[in-house]
Amino acid sequence: MELTKQERLNRIVDLADSILEQLVEDRTEFRAKDLKQAAELLARCVKEIAKLQSHGTGNTLYEYEAVINKLRVSYNILFLGKEKKTMANESVS
Repeated sequence: MELTKQERLNRIVDLADSILEQLVEDRTEFRAKDLKQAAELLARCVKEIAKLQSHGTGNTLYEYEAVINKLRVSYNILFLGKEKKTMANESVS
């Protein structure tokens, strides 16, 4: 079953929310390389979404799927690359 345009837009919002959750988690550190890769993919997503908006109704569902795929990769980079700090590693000064 193929997703509708609205379902794809909802998926984009859900993935963006998941990425935000990863980034604002207090006990998480990210490698600079991972952040750079994720930022590049997210910038490409913003560019593609802007292009989709400017072209109006002539968009194909595959163009939305490309944005979703970039968001998934960005999420995976952040999720798999993060390093959790433990309470034992935190110094209390």
